[in-house]
Amino acid sequence: MTQLDTEFNNADLSLQKVWFYVQNSIRIMDALKKLVIEAGNKKGGALLNVIYRLMINSSDKSIKDLFEFILEKSSVPYIQILKKWIFEGILDDNFEEFIVKENLEFKKEQVSEDLNNLYWLERFTFREDMIPNFLLKYKDKVLHTGKYLNVIRECGRDIKYSAA
Repeated sequence: MTQLDTEFNNADLSLQKVWFYVQNSIRIMDALKKLVIEAGNKKGGALLNVIYRLMINSSDKSIKDLFEFILEKSSVPYIQILKKWIFEGILDDNFEEFIVKENLEFKKEQVSEDLNNLYWLERFTFREDMIPNFLLKYKDKVLHTGKYLNVIRECGRDIKYSAA
């Protein structure tokens, strides 16, 4: 039995003791409130940036651990999109929250008509507000890796990636 259990079993539980015991929960709830306010309607990389910034700016270990947990769980869908892009050249971003966006107005059929067509340059571009801080220095590699694999797929080659 812990000291807390003993305290609650005693009949002398006072308002001051309850206030003392809820302080940690209040701090955590305040941190979550701050996250909800700052996150607003953000999604994808923009949301991951908010969570990451709150995590690294927290001096309270329990709050830092909480934000680390939230960041880990909320980055799973983003990482799945990233893996599919850099390993297969497939952009599977139904909610427009990934670092790369596809401009559908550029068609590969136009390349045969005009070799100076912007298809290769403009088909896939950055979505600047969705670049997570942890990918910032790799953004060009992410874009170009997926682009090159996509070109290979467009040429009819099958791309197989097997994680070892």
